[in-house]
Amino acid sequence: MFVGTIVMGLLILQTSCSGIRCRAAFLRDVSMYVLSVGVVWSTFESGTVTRGDAYGFLGLYAAYVTVIFASDLYHRKVTLVKLHRRNEEEENGRKKKKERKRRRRRREGASSL
Repeated sequence: MFVGTIVMGLLILQTSCSGIRCRAAFLRDVSMYVLSVGVVWSTFESGTVTRGDAYGFLGLYAAYVTVIFASDLYHRKVTLVKLHRRNEEEENGRKKKKERKRRRRRREGASSL
């Protein structure tokens, strides 16, 4: 599964288009996956699972959930607001362009009479 994740991630990042849209979230998830695999590996190498290891895994999970929650809040408060403003500006630009075309046609129609 690890090799599949890494290969798929590299393929997505190296596509001819601009890659994936949520690159930061993808890198966050892959980084957490690699960190978790490293911690599991070191725990297996030690040969015993201590209470500290168990608490460490719970802490790692809690940190991951906290980061996801914080990034979701950031996305809602900042990114979506920026996208909404940009869409409104584009829509206003399209309306103004249509209005100019309509006025130009009226002038051309009036001048041909």
